[in-house]
Amino acid sequence: MATTYLRAKGSNAEAVKNYKAAIALYDTSYYIFRDPLDLFLSGREYDLHLKNCARATSYYRKFLTVRPEPLNPDETRITRYIKEFLAPEK
Repeated sequence: MATTYLRAKGSNAEAVKNYKAAIALYDTSYYIFRDPLDLFLSGREYDLHLKNCARATSYYRKFLTVRPEPLNPDETRITRYIKEFLAPEK
């Protein structure tokens, strides 16, 4: 359950407003375990906290590339959110 550990540390970093550390932890988790959720979590940090739309877009697009079809209800909500976020670009 190392993925859970890294995500929990990322969540803790986010709670103390250390967003770059949170992103680093989510990126590490993705690098090791290749779970697309980590891409979304990193993108969300850029989107909601750091207000860097370009970086958020990069992570969100990569999420959609890696997981074009959602596998569960959570991924369905994530995919819907990402598509709404990216929609103004069209």
